[in-house]
Amino acid sequence: MVSRVAPDEQKAIDEAWDNLFTPPRRTDRLLLLDAVVLHQLHQSGVDRLEMISEKRVRDGRVVMRVHFDREHPERDEFTITLSDHRGRPQRRERDPRNDVDGRVQFLFDAQFEFRTFLRPRELPH
Repeated sequence: MVSRVAPDEQKAIDEAWDNLFTPPRRTDRLLLLDAVVLHQLHQSGVDRLEMISEKRVRDGRVVMRVHFDREHPERDEFTITLSDHRGRPQRRERDPRNDVDGRVQFLFDAQFEFRTFLRPRELPH
């Protein structure tokens, strides 16, 4: 899922985009590419993002879709769809942003607790 940025960070990103394209050909192709890649501008601070990835599996194809809309966070979602070899949907799971963020936090916390559990115990002095 795409991260939402703080208002001050959003302002800086908006200014960077304006700087890159004012005037329209201010930067050459490589400088533009470098700026976008280095600062992850293709996903950070964008107004809308639609990302689709696909994976062939034994019984068909899995399509994963991320939808992000900065002005309408209630519309953010992650969808996983399994279709058979003829393209007929067999399973579809839709998770709103709150569910995805909650699972990310849960898994991060669980991983942290697991790592802490695996650390060698300190012996009392």
